[in-house]
Amino acid sequence: MKLAEFSLDWYRPLEKAWLELAPKREDAARNAEMLAYLLFEDGSTHFYQVPNHDAWFYLRNIIPRLSAEFFFLSLEPLLSKRDTKLAMQEAMREFDLRRLTLTVPAPVNPKFYQSLGFVQEGRLRDSTIYNDDYCDVIVLGFHRSEVEKNALALTDVAKVDKKTRKRRRRSRRKKKVADQENLAEA
Repeated sequence: MKLAEFSLDWYRPLEKAWLELAPKREDAARNAEMLAYLLFEDGSTHFYQVPNHDAWFYLRNIIPRLSAEFFFLSLEPLLSKRDTKLAMQEAMREFDLRRLTLTVPAPVNPKFYQSLGFVQEGRLRDSTIYNDDYCDVIVLGFHRSEVEKNALALTDVAKVDKKTRKRRRRSRRKKKVADQENLAEA
């Protein structure tokens, strides 16, 4: 769900998530003023909330029909991957994006992002400061084909199940015919 209108209901928890991450990140300017700037003054940053969760992501440096940088904020340790993928799909559709790019400090485990479909594409050595120490950054990418694959998985489960059942029936029939031929030969 895109955050378009100002509301304290979503701003306060978003601000809390933003400020919890601030001490760990490189830029000391990552405070409430920076969040307010990105939300209300910078026209190139678009915030989205993951439905049913205190989790948000935002896109920056958007090049329509091509790519955007992806940033994630959350107050919840466990999120519904389905809800997150649907929100990402909505955002990608809005700008007709082919890919999202995400950078994660190396001490942070990228496992959650990989479970969403992001693929590790590289590593930048000593390119950020995390907890007052230089560290590498892991570059992750998410391609539109992953969104389409996820959309199929979320909407066409019944069709896939029917196809799987038909394949199983065919293989059982083939096995049954082969068994009957083996008995006839014996």
